[in-house]
Amino acid sequence: MSIHYAIAYITLCLASSPVPAPEKGRVGNDKDYSLLMSLYEQNTRFGVEAVRLSWEALKKTVPHLDKRPRYINANALKDIKIPRYAPGGYPIYLHGMNVLVGARGGGKSFVALDASAKIAQSNPDKIVIYTAGEGLPSYVTRWEAWLKHYNTTLDNLIFWDGALQMLNPTELTEFVDEFKPQKPVFVIVDTVARAMTGFNENDTQQMGEFVANCETVMRELGCGMLLVHHIGRAGVMRGSTALDGGADSVMVLNRDGQTIVLHNSFDKGGKNRFQVEAQSIALRFESVDITIDGKNENGAVVLPTEMPHEATEITLSPAQNKIIEVIQSGATTSQAIINATTLGRSTIFDNLKKLESAGLITRHPTTSEYQMISPKGATQ
Repeated sequence: MSIHYAIAYITLCLASSPVPAPEKGRVGNDKDYSLLMSLYEQNTRFGVEAVRLSWEALKKTVPHLDKRPRYINANALKDIKIPRYAPGGYPIYLHGMNVLVGARGGGKSFVALDASAKIAQSNPDKIVIYTAGEGLPSYVTRWEAWLKHYNTTLDNLIFWDGALQMLNPTELTEFVDEFKPQKPVFVIVDTVARAMTGFNENDTQQMGEFVANCETVMRELGCGMLLVHHIGRAGVMRGSTALDGGADSVMVLNRDGQTIVLHNSFDKGGKNRFQVEAQSIALRFESVDITIDGKNENGAVVLPTEMPHEATEITLSPAQNKIIEVIQSGATTSQAIINATTLGRSTIFDNLKKLESAGLITRHPTTSEYQMISPKGATQ
C-alpha cells in the first residue's frame, strides 16, 4: 500500500494547494518520503505550478511512482481538481475541451476571438494561441476593433497563421514542441474542418483520432481548447458525433439579424459535462471605426444584449398542427414524421423550418431528432 499512498499523494500535490504533510508511516522507504516532503514544501511555498515543474524533472528518477492510481476512495474525490469556467462570461472550461458550433456567417469567429481575448486578459503571464484556419486577414479589423472598444492592449494573444493540422503527427509534434516552453493556457482551433483537411469529418474513427489528438495537446501543454465548428445545411452539427461525445461544453450559435444567441442546454443542441447547463446568452454586434495604415476602416465587436422576446401567440396551419401532433406522439425524426402523416415531403420540411423559426420545436445538432420546446400559446 506504500507505493499507492505515495502515488496518490503526488497526484494530490499536482492538483491542489495547500496539501497536508505526507505521513511517514505510510511511505515504504526514506527516499520516497524525502521526495514527498520536497514536493510538499514546494506546494506549500510556491503552489501547484512549481510542483509540476519539479515533478517533470524528478519523475525519471522514481519510475515506480510515475503512475496514476487506478482507484481512489470516494471520500477523496473532493480533492480532485475539476474544470472551471474561463473568465469572459461564456460556458467555456479553461482546462476543458469546448465546441462552438454555428452556421456559416453566423459570427462564430467574433465570439471565439472575444472569448480568447478575455482569457488572455485574465491570464497576463500566460499565452493564448488562436489558430486561424481561414487566414489572418479577416482578424485584422476585428482585433483592432476589440482593442479600441475596450481601450486596452494585450501582448499575450498569439495567432498561428493557417490551420493546425490535428491529424498530421509531424505538424502536431512541432506545434507542441514550439509552445510547450511558453505554457499556453488556452488554444483555439478555428475551424475543425480546416484542421482536418484531407480527412473525413463524418468518419467516426478519424473524428475520434481528432478528439484524441486534441486531448494530447491539452495534456502536453496543460491548456484548454475551443473548437470552432460548422452546422450543416440540415441544421445539425456536421460530422461524426465523436466530437460531441468528447466535448466538455458545446455552445450552439444562432443568429437573427444583428443578434447572436448562444445555447448551452441539451434541448437546444448544447452540452455541459461538469455543471448545470448554462443559461442562453444574447450578443449584439457593435460597429467600431478604426484606423489602419492611415486608412479608415470599420470593425465590430460582440457585446452582451437582452434576449430576443419570444412571440406569445402563434397561429398554426393544419399541416403544422399535424406535425406537432405526431412529434408529441413520439415521431422525432423527419422520416418518422413523414411516415406518420399523409403530407408531402416538401410540405413537411417547409413547415418543420417554420416551426423551428417560431421557437416551437428544436432539432438536436447531433441526433437530428425534433423536440417540442413550448407548444403553449399556439392556437389553431
